[in-house]
Amino acid sequence: MKTEFFQKNVKALALPRVHQIAQNIFMGCFPWIMKLTVALRITEDGLRSGRVKPNETILVDSSSGTLALGLAIAARLYEVPVVVYSDSAIDESLLNLLELLGARVEFVQGSAGAGNSQSQRLAGVSEFVRAHDGCAFWTRQYDNPSNALSYEDEVTNAIVEQLPSIDYLVCATGSGGSLTGLATALRKRNPHIIAVAVDTHNSILFGHVDKPRTLRGLGNSIMPKCLNHRVVDLVYWISAADAFYYTRSLCTQVGLYRGATTGAVFGVAKHIAEQYPGKTILALSADSGERYSKTAYSDAWCKENQVFTDFPAQYATEVQSPHESQEHGRFSFFRWNRRTLQEVVGNDVQYPTTDQITNRTM
Repeated sequence: MKTEFFQKNVKALALPRVHQIAQNIFMGCFPWIMKLTVALRITEDGLRSGRVKPNETILVDSSSGTLALGLAIAARLYEVPVVVYSDSAIDESLLNLLELLGARVEFVQGSAGAGNSQSQRLAGVSEFVRAHDGCAFWTRQYDNPSNALSYEDEVTNAIVEQLPSIDYLVCATGSGGSLTGLATALRKRNPHIIAVAVDTHNSILFGHVDKPRTLRGLGNSIMPKCLNHRVVDLVYWISAADAFYYTRSLCTQVGLYRGATTGAVFGVAKHIAEQYPGKTILALSADSGERYSKTAYSDAWCKENQVFTDFPAQYATEVQSPHESQEHGRFSFFRWNRRTLQEVVGNDVQYPTTDQITNRTM
């Protein structure tokens, strides 16, 4: 059973601490996982609306990463059961922790590469909700407005208290909630902040065609409603090898033991800092490094999976379209200029959404 201190400690873990990691680069690090902030807000909004009832409602969603852990912690705090649909991409340490916290994990078949496993997980969630009509609450991390809203109040205030002046905001983009929420809130203080989305090749979020991806935790095979493309000024695409290199160097050179998406963000922030040494850059770090000890932090694993390098790209190439970035597969950036997805890729290109995938499988 949880103690009286459980809520106090969990709430503290949902707020970032800002570290200076270079002359003009600051990193907002969540003590454990950033998605705890999202899971708490979604659950609390569900409780306020009456859609979530303690000891009655079952939380359910699809995740092979930190959203699953965030939901498990939130569910334990508010005394509701939780079911997570996952796949082979989930690592053993996370699975053990989920089970320790009381979460039930259901596995689906399918490769963990492109959209296949994600579609299968969403189909499992959809079937579960249908079978538990009236008592299942699908938290919908990709589409729930509470995702972005979770960053707009306490998280933004915690950052600004530690770093009042920010010129560039750099975020890894998966569901799009952190980038959308923070950019929206920070621009109420400074409308000129440049919002930088960090993606990886073969992710559909900014116009690539869906293909298998080695770098997990950012990118997506479905288009989340949480991502507001109109807050984005610049998009950077980074390879797994470069991201893993920067993950290790952040640890060895700066002293921060963080996850692989943080490495991707660090690599992009370094490039921007070199171009604009007088600007203050805030890079967001989503999770700590423990889950990556056998992957990003393992030279043997990186070499075996052909994602090892001691010589990352020294600069990002500016491309004139998302297609050009995917075609060349290099460290690159594109000036999105706060446009909608349709304004950039055209109305003829369609990307799958959660609703479309679940409707096909029902």
